[in-house]
Amino acid sequence: RVAEGEKGEMSQRGATLATDSIALGSQGEVADTGAAGGLSGARGKRHVSLIVTADDMGICEARNEGIVKAMREGIVTQTSIIANGIAGEEGVALLRKYGLVEGRLGLHLNLTEG
Repeated sequence: RVAEGEKGEMSQRGATLATDSIALGSQGEVADTGAAGGLSGARGKRHVSLIVTADDMGICEARNEGIVKAMREGIVTQTSIIANGIAGEEGVALLRKYGLVEGRLGLHLNLTEG
């Protein structure tokens, strides 16, 4: 999700991206703004999705809680879990508790620990 605002502004809903040649609007549309900036006089629009992945779910309880909080607030869209991490089972339980598993959970392969 993308929030409206100044160039480079971060918010709890996501990020606003604006450069000298493109701007990302509140509905995820991209408009060509030219060198002057702004959405006026845009030559074309297309939809862009921003996917934010939180890595290392399952590494510890604090990481799990932070990732789930960020997912519930809309900052993070998906996560990858280290299944053999010391808090891996707890991480999956937290995701299930808040309905955050389906289509939002990937596997972080860990070949060196655990």
